[in-house]
Amino acid sequence: SLMQVGHDSVLVKFESFSDHEKVAQLLKTSEQPVLVDFYADWCVACKDYERYTFSHPDVAKALEGYRLVKIDLTKMTEKDRELMQQFDVMGLPTLLHRKEEGIKSITGFYYHDAFIEELQK
Repeated sequence: SLMQVGHDSVLVKFESFSDHEKVAQLLKTSEQPVLVDFYADWCVACKDYERYTFSHPDVAKALEGYRLVKIDLTKMTEKDRELMQQFDVMGLPTLLHRKEEGIKSITGFYYHDAFIEELQK
């Protein structure tokens, strides 16, 4: 069945942040490319990312040199909503990708190959 397709080990490790200001700061000013994962426990597609996408060696390779940050929006507090509004995050999963030319949003779930394509757009 499909359930067994996912790799067991998540190769791509995200730092968990709970400091909203720090996340906003990173997205606005980081010299290093940044990927911020807006995540929640109730978000099924967020878990699919861990299971299928972030466990894939090609994705790990594509994200070499990135600062990887995860922010947990499970409780959906006022602060969580403010952060989402600040960066036009409409729903989960959303990953914000800071590159030299600005911040790009990756919305919805992508398997590894499609995700890498989104990264490179």
